[in-house]
Amino acid sequence: MREIGQTRRHLRRYREIMAILAKHGLGALIDQLGLVPYLNLPKRALQPEAAEQEGFSLPQRLRMAIEELGPTF
Repeated sequence: MREIGQTRRHLRRYREIMAILAKHGLGALIDQLGLVPYLNLPKRALQPEAAEQEGFSLPQRLRMAIEELGPTF
């Protein structure tokens, strides 16, 4: 039973990571890596929000995503 709890906890964090990446316009990466079926995310969750995208380059968006993910990253 302990393994199921750990898996569930890890899955929750993976979904959080994917949501943050998508928020910063990096959702296409998730799709290209083929992770969508494993994370049970709707395709629309991978589409960047226009407000989040305006005026930021890819490196800037990546930096913002990593900052939001926390010090481990």
